[in-house]
Amino acid sequence: MKFMTVEIWTDITCPWCGLGNHQLNLALEKFKHGKQVAVVHRSFQLDPSTPEGETWSTREFLQRKGLPEAQIEAMVGRIEAMAAAQGLSPYVVLDNRVGNTSRAHELAAWARESGKGAQIWGKLYAAYFGEVRSVFDVDSLVAIAGEVGLDTDAAREVLTSRRYRNAVLADGAEAQQLGSTGVPFIVLDRSFAVSGAQPVEALVNALEQVWGNRTPLAELAGASDDAVCGPDGCLVPQTPDSRSAATKKSIIGPSSSQSGQPHVTKLTLISAPTCPFVQRAVIALKEKQVDFDVVYVDLADKPDWFLALSPLGKVPLLKVERDGFEPAIVFESAVILEYLEETTSGDKLHPQDALERARHRSWIEFGSQVLIDLYRLTTAKDEAALDAASAAVRDKFARLEPTLVGPLFGGERFSNVDAAFAPVFRQIDAIETIVPTGLLDGLPRLGAWRWTLAARPSVKTAVPDDFVQQYLGHLCKNVSLLLKPASSDVH
Repeated sequence: MKFMTVEIWTDITCPWCGLGNHQLNLALEKFKHGKQVAVVHRSFQLDPSTPEGETWSTREFLQRKGLPEAQIEAMVGRIEAMAAAQGLSPYVVLDNRVGNTSRAHELAAWARESGKGAQIWGKLYAAYFGEVRSVFDVDSLVAIAGEVGLDTDAAREVLTSRRYRNAVLADGAEAQQLGSTGVPFIVLDRSFAVSGAQPVEALVNALEQVWGNRTPLAELAGASDDAVCGPDGCLVPQTPDSRSAATKKSIIGPSSSQSGQPHVTKLTLISAPTCPFVQRAVIALKEKQVDFDVVYVDLADKPDWFLALSPLGKVPLLKVERDGFEPAIVFESAVILEYLEETTSGDKLHPQDALERARHRSWIEFGSQVLIDLYRLTTAKDEAALDAASAAVRDKFARLEPTLVGPLFGGERFSNVDAAFAPVFRQIDAIETIVPTGLLDGLPRLGAWRWTLAARPSVKTAVPDDFVQQYLGHLCKNVSLLLKPASSDVH
């Protein structure tokens, strides 16, 4: 089953970006494989130096750029007319306000991690261009977050802490590395770049070309000279046909590995924000210092492209892209770990000795059973089920205790067993922020191992920053008996 990733870099108050995002959605509706396409929204802030806390009318802003009134009226009027022709009405550009969009981008970066990237970008454009609402202040952005089903308290914390600022900057830097100088900027499967707000037909053609023939990264040009916004403002095409004659220029060429195996050009993990099984692969990749992307999906509303890819309808999945081959999907976390161990560079996370390797694989499976017992513990609906699940976890931990060497599972060297159990301890850590579990009482080796793993950078950064809040919120939503004494403190 084929699968394509489409990445789109935009700014929120850029009029071509709202139109380009809309046209991409229309193109995906027309593209016959549209349900097998995952769209990843990324940030490109056109002018991060704009002072925060201040806004200006669009007219005033353009006048500051040195544009005469007649040119402003003609340019913006054309954009609004083109938007209306695409079904976007109202689409208010001139009678609007502009300002620093940093916080809106940070909200979008968090929403992407929460599996609601497409929803928040769509709502931001609708709120700004369609409803002339502010996208610059915390209160307005919290309200917008709530309208797409995000937790408003968590959204406010994200916006006030500014902890997603680096993620926004990283998005912009990546676009520039790929050759972008303005937005919208769309990259299809890292093999074809579309610059500017291209017509729907041109986007469909680009999707079909990439689907049928993966090539080195090339750019669909034409709109890059017209329907695009850059740091100095937005341009308007002179004629509707000025974007039809597309040319291609090679930006990145193919490569091959010295081993003779097909060169892996990109790894993408597909999962849910709180899934413990994907954390194993994330930790392993970070330990090996291998680049990868993560695409989160909402398991309560699984998209069609995900269901088409996942034979079991579960996460995690690993999408592997290689030179000269169609993208392939690997599923089941233990299998993903084995594939990464065999194909990636960096430290080996399995022992060299065959017997020790087999033993480690056994304990990884044991860790999976512990996660199942933890799930039963957190979803127990009566005291008997709660006690039985707690006893099952305690029994498994007691069996594991004497096998530990310390400070890590097999000694000083980090292994895939450590990667498998770090998510176990993370769930317990989250639960114990509000209620004690006693699951590790009297088990000093496990206790020491737990804290050693928690301090490791690959483990600390393997989940979204708001993992604890998301995880506990999910348990409370499902009326976890384990958290019932403290559920009023968790939202």
